This record gives sequence, structure tokens and C-alpha cells, in this order.
Amino acid sequence: SHQQERVRALVLLCISLLLLASLTIFSAAPVWNGIYKFFLTFFGWSAYVFILGLIAFSSIRLWESMNRTRILRWPLIIGLLCICLLVLIESRLVMGTLKAGVLAELLVGPLLGWSPAVQHVTVLGLLLVAIILTFRITLGMC
Repeated sequence: SHQQERVRALVLLCISLLLLASLTIFSAAPVWNGIYKFFLTFFGWSAYVFILGLIAFSSIRLWESMNRTRILRWPLIIGLLCICLLVLIESRLVMGTLKAGVLAELLVGPLLGWSPAVQHVTVLGLLLVAIILTFRITLGMC
């Protein structure tokens, strides 16, 4: 069980590092150029954040499997993903059409009929709620 988790985490870490290399070092290489174009087209600027998050996630999972301890909890992972998606939506609203990737265009679709002020207030309000819930911020912490 722990051995399988270790192997899965190691494979995910290797794939993540290869994806990072395809976005940075090998972006002009023939084989890697297709991966580079896909990730930048689909995720836009957030492709780099996605890959770095994937590297951090797989590294922590590898460490957890080696030490048989739990650091990451699923609500934190889901919360961080929601925060990243909301930031991606807000960047699409700020930068304009087709500037933040296909994923941003798909996510911003339900907001397009609203006025720009309502769009920004809604996304920023949801971002604030996601941050409070993800990091478990209470009034006693202020």
C-alpha cells in the first residue's frame, strides 16, 4: 500500500517535471512543442501555476508515503484549486477575450451576461470566501 503510493507519487513527480521542462527548457523542441502549445492554449498563463502546484503536490505525496504521515488534506487541495480557478476567471475578466486560455473562457461563460462591475464583485467575493474556507481564517486570527 505505502509502496504503491510511493511509486504513484514518484511517477506523478516525474511527469510533472517533464511538463515543466516542456513549458520552459524544451518549448522549442519538436516533440515538446505540441505539449507546450496545448498547455498554453488550454490553461493560458495558469499552466505554469498548474505545473508548479502539481510538482508540489506530488513531492508532498512522495514525502508522505516515505514517512507514513499525512500533511495534505483534501479540503485544502480542493480549496487551492478553487482559488486558482477564481483567479483565472478574474484574470480573464481583466485581460479580455482569449487572453487567459480556453479554460478561462469556459469558466467565465455564466458571467458574461452581467455588467462588468457585478462580474468582478461576484468573482472577488467568491475568491474571498474560498480563501477564508481554505485557510480556515476566523475573526479571532485578526
